[in-house]
Amino acid sequence: MQGSCYPDSKQTNMLTINCISPQSSHVTYRFTGKWSGPKNLVPSNDVLANWKVSGIIWSAQ
Repeated sequence: MQGSCYPDSKQTNMLTINCISPQSSHVTYRFTGKWSGPKNLVPSNDVLANWKVSGIIWSAQ
């Protein structure tokens, strides 16, 4: 999903990354996990593969 992912602007103590679905721009997957890199950098796909999907967001636009 690299390229369609971005850090969530409302971060808590865990890093949250939002990834737009490759199948539909109306669906965004929210991943939450531990990350030792910079908070404004999206982890690689192999790191995201071990994270939990913490939400699925649908948008009409």
